[in-house]
Amino acid sequence: MDAYFAAFCSQLDQKKAQIESLRIRENEIQAQIDRIYELYFNNQIGTEGFGDRVNPLEGEIRATRQLLPELESEIELMNVQFERRNAIVNHFRSQLERWSDLSSDEKRKIVEQTVESLEVGPESVTIALGYLPNSYELMASKQRGDAYSAS
Repeated sequence: MDAYFAAFCSQLDQKKAQIESLRIRENEIQAQIDRIYELYFNNQIGTEGFGDRVNPLEGEIRATRQLLPELESEIELMNVQFERRNAIVNHFRSQLERWSDLSSDEKRKIVEQTVESLEVGPESVTIALGYLPNSYELMASKQRGDAYSAS
């Protein structure tokens, strides 16, 4: 879990750094465009020179502005996925805390609903979760205070 959290934080930091870098670049490009406009208005460059200098910069700023919402959406999606994963982990932790109080049928039902496969090796056990309850089911289970049960 710690490795997952570290990897998540690293990816999130990289995305945030990309956004910051793009915003800095956008400001730099806009400053360049403003300087070129000033040169044009002061008749220091002609129409053709103006277009030659500004058009590529405007294309770059458009591309930068298109990337920003994409990266922001990726960050938002990552945060939602992380929160959902935390909710699921917390749900299973609460079940684990109550494990000794659950009946055998409740325990079996939880295992059947959550474990897709169980692989026992000579030095390790691998458990693949095949079902993750949705947030409504988690909340309903939490409110009832009982073992998680899906219909």
